[in-house]
Amino acid sequence: MSDAFDQWVEWRYKPPGDRRSIPAELYAAVTSLPETDRSDRQRVNEAVRSHDTARREGRPYGSTLMITRTASRARWAIPNG
Repeated sequence: MSDAFDQWVEWRYKPPGDRRSIPAELYAAVTSLPETDRSDRQRVNEAVRSHDTARREGRPYGSTLMITRTASRARWAIPNG
């Protein structure tokens, strides 16, 4: 099973037109990091765990939306089912 870092990298470098998405919480956690830290597996996974803990403790972060990267921009999409 892939970790948060693997999911981020696969989404970030997917080919144009690929409609793969990632959870908004993952996107929010990773993009809260400085650009240089987004390529560090440990820091990405730590940020995602931290945001997940905050959400479980009632400190909402992100949403139930999914992020879909199209060409060079991100857009919000409601996940199916």
